[in-house]
Amino acid sequence: MPADDLPLNADVAIIGAGVAGLAAALALAERGIDCAVFDKSRGVSGRAATRRRDGFAYDHGANFFTLDDARTQALAEGLADLARIEGRVYVHDAAGTVTPGDRTHEHARWTCRAGVSGFAKHLAARLLAPVTASTRIVAMEHADERWHLVAEGGARFGPYRAVVLTPPAPQSAEIVRAAVETEDAAPLARFADALAAVPYRAQFSLVYAFDAPAPRPADACALFNADRGHAIAWLGFEETKPGHVPAGCGLIVAQMSPAWTAAHYDEAPDRLIEAGRTHVEALVGPLPSVRFTDTQRWRYALPDAAIDADACASAEAFGLYVAGDAVAGKGRVEGALLSGLDIGARVAV
Repeated sequence: MPADDLPLNADVAIIGAGVAGLAAALALAERGIDCAVFDKSRGVSGRAATRRRDGFAYDHGANFFTLDDARTQALAEGLADLARIEGRVYVHDAAGTVTPGDRTHEHARWTCRAGVSGFAKHLAARLLAPVTASTRIVAMEHADERWHLVAEGGARFGPYRAVVLTPPAPQSAEIVRAAVETEDAAPLARFADALAAVPYRAQFSLVYAFDAPAPRPADACALFNADRGHAIAWLGFEETKPGHVPAGCGLIVAQMSPAWTAAHYDEAPDRLIEAGRTHVEALVGPLPSVRFTDTQRWRYALPDAAIDADACASAEAFGLYVAGDAVAGKGRVEGALLSGLDIGARVAV
């Protein structure tokens, strides 16, 4: 939506159109509150991301979502291409020993036939107004108890009674600090500091597509490194996700450990693919001839702690709220969804 067409009478602004931001927008809409949703990307979904190539769909950020809560089950109603992931998660340790996972801790894992990003697109389609895409919000200004947003390039939006921040916490901190410069308010400074202090793991996703099935334990959908000592944190087999991989083919998504990612952070994609392949083959055996490869570097992949709740409470007095995985301190799609619903309900009061 062009900036000039954005309703200026929206009551609440939401920065970020990942699942947390979209859930917050729906929670507000259900309570009759207009909101404007902004995202720096061309589309929605954030780190619950999917790419498509040559008939393959692969989830290179979040690998799946769960539907364990009645509220997220309600959000998934009408999601036509919802698909349960087949198989179970195996475990590998620092030495590369692979063993079956504990069945008592298995739970249903879901994606969409067109990719995990389909859930976010489903949520966005339910909004009354489309997301304002390709709009990077870089600052906020507070005056007369209202907020104005400033986008890269200088475009301004507002006023808004409240703003919900859903990007990774350190990125939200940069936006909030601009407000601190124009507002003599110690609580906002503490809020910015609390956002900046949330630790995140960086992670490379490496993709290997084949014209033959990928080698894997017969009933495995993924391998998970429980002791965090291996170069590969998660190894997903996309052919276990209905609709993702053409018949007779295979695709592996290797999500590398933070230590491995840091050591290879600035290397060229071809070098990353070759270095990662060594670790993949050590776990599952020789790979078939590769059809294509891909890489993605996530600077803020997964939080390792939650944002300080007291700092958040102080910011809410100014109409600033935060939702997303930084609230729970874990990188889980369902957790981000629930935090968005919770914040939407709180903003509406």
